[in-house]
Amino acid sequence: MSPATWQLAKCRQTNIDLITAELQNRAKPGDFIVVFPCHCGVTFDRYYKGRIPWATLPALNDHRFGRFDLLKEKLCETSPVKPELERAAQTLASGHTLWLVIQAPDAIPVQTEPPDPPRAPIPNVQRPWWEGYYTCVWKDQLEYLVVAHAEQKEYIPVKPEIYVNSCERLSLIRASGWHEKAEAQPGPAASP
Repeated sequence: MSPATWQLAKCRQTNIDLITAELQNRAKPGDFIVVFPCHCGVTFDRYYKGRIPWATLPALNDHRFGRFDLLKEKLCETSPVKPELERAAQTLASGHTLWLVIQAPDAIPVQTEPPDPPRAPIPNVQRPWWEGYYTCVWKDQLEYLVVAHAEQKEYIPVKPEIYVNSCERLSLIRASGWHEKAEAQPGPAASP
């Protein structure tokens, strides 16, 4: 076995087991958990034994194994993540905690609310069913909700002792509180 192969063999394939252990200790009734991307719901479902409700973004009805047929159905819907975003907003507004199990958010937060993507298949494009486009927009919508409305945002450290495969190396973020997004303030008046 080559040294590179040996290093990969020692790599952790997920940190979701560590995240679910944190959630089982910290999450309280009334909280809500959002798992993104949705394919990580399979692993989350395997490890999570808590009672706090959770959903993937978009919500899929079956997490026993990868159900890309269910994802394809979501791509054909208008606003398929709206119910989960509304529940996340209601959780924050009611004083409970929104937990995000998410691939690391972008360093530069989304400044404007992203519009819903068009329903698939997108006409006149090379890859009309490319789920990557949709997942990027859905992630932006979730991040915008948290940046625009949550009063507190905190990364919960979940640090395994060894490297974790990037496909399932997720972050745990606790968001709480609610404030309405401040309206854009007009700039200083121009001098005559």
